[in-house]
Amino acid sequence: MPRPGPSGCFRNSPRPKWTPRLDTLDTLDIPDAHLNPSLAISSCAHSFFVRQNLMILSRLAVQKHSLSLVRTMTTMSSLQRMSAKSLSEKILAEKDTADTSYAIIDVRDDDHVGGHIKGSANIPSGQLEAMMPTLVRKLQDKKTVIFHCALSQQRGPSAALKYLRERDGLLGSPGGGKKIGTQQEVYVLDRGFVGWQQAYGSDERLTEGYVKDIWESC
Repeated sequence: MPRPGPSGCFRNSPRPKWTPRLDTLDTLDIPDAHLNPSLAISSCAHSFFVRQNLMILSRLAVQKHSLSLVRTMTTMSSLQRMSAKSLSEKILAEKDTADTSYAIIDVRDDDHVGGHIKGSANIPSGQLEAMMPTLVRKLQDKKTVIFHCALSQQRGPSAALKYLRERDGLLGSPGGGKKIGTQQEVYVLDRGFVGWQQAYGSDERLTEGYVKDIWESC
């Protein structure tokens, strides 16, 4: 018959076996860890990976939320505008550069007559939707992208908005947009080509294929 000790417990009573619970494995307070070192190591490793995964998930959630805000908040009226003067200075500053830091996208359709901005690329607005993924990848190294149409009231701003949404979607996709910097700025040319030709139509450094008679008859 076992005899009780000073604390009232039986000296020879078997010690209760401790079974770890899954919800306590991420804590470091482990009973009898000194008797079972492998349990302590396993629990520490589990805790580390749980915390690492939580940090990664948190960062992904923040990035996704930020991209969502960009898509939600950017509208045609909130797009950045660039004046003809600012664009002309940019073109002249890089006139001897083979690979410029900017790209000019002219989205005029049948009205793409009477001249165009030097170095611009004409992508008619009717074809833009199908070409947008390719365009985003093609311009991924450019620091500045400028869109315009005749007056930059509808087609130009709409193209810039579609480009931003396609670019942001590519940035948020797994493995996509690795080279596209978040510092890339997208603008709409203020007053479009109509305003441009009024100021720089006759300047061959800035405008190509200019036909003055077409614009004087308008």
